[in-house]
Amino acid sequence: PPSFRRLIAEVLQKEERERGRSWKWRRNTRALGNQMIVLEEDAVQLELVYPQGEDPEYKWVWMIMKYWLKLVVGILSIGVTISWILQIILYILISPPVSPLLNTAFTKADAVFPLFGTLLFALWAFYLQAAVIKGNFKFGLNLLLFRVHPMRRGATFMSSFLFNIALLLLASTAAVQFCSEAFALYAENSDILNIFGAQLTSLQGLSWLYNNSIFIYILLGMTLLTLIYLCVRGPDRWKREKPEGVYEM
Repeated sequence: PPSFRRLIAEVLQKEERERGRSWKWRRNTRALGNQMIVLEEDAVQLELVYPQGEDPEYKWVWMIMKYWLKLVVGILSIGVTISWILQIILYILISPPVSPLLNTAFTKADAVFPLFGTLLFALWAFYLQAAVIKGNFKFGLNLLLFRVHPMRRGATFMSSFLFNIALLLLASTAAVQFCSEAFALYAENSDILNIFGAQLTSLQGLSWLYNNSIFIYILLGMTLLTLIYLCVRGPDRWKREKPEGVYEM
């Protein structure tokens, strides 16, 4: 409860004045900070469930609509994810490719109207980048024991923003290269395919990694591990420790 956290904060302040910042004090302070983050997240969830303000009924209806929208987007995302995995296996990993799959779909869409294929290509590429952004928000730079520069809604430092933007920029280059490889048939004779499909894969030292699809196997492996992790662990809010147990001196 908040009163208990306030009491712990006062105890830590008193201990700092009397004994200084010992290892035990730092550990308890870090635990208190983690619990404050949990409290802030709970406050956000409470505001969603019990909206306050001038028109709470309007907020409640809007919240219900957002959850239905998330359900629809989630179902569509499952379909796009499955299509990506099939594209990787049937077109990239197996040689010769079993089927062009999405390449054929984009080409046929262009035959209907020239812009449709480009829009579908952009949609699949944007979904890949959105998955990267979601993963960065979920895990960040996770060093197993602790996270570096975590992203929290409404409570992120500017330095953390810049650090995570740098990570996303690095990932964007990899996403572009991956799309050029996955949709090589559709992007045939394009400059991006010439850069990533010919020049980059011919670099000494990197050619072996690309020719043996090492990065693709790592991607599929991380996808499988993430799926298992999320299925076993569940959302973060399912794993809450008792606040009293965290601050044991």
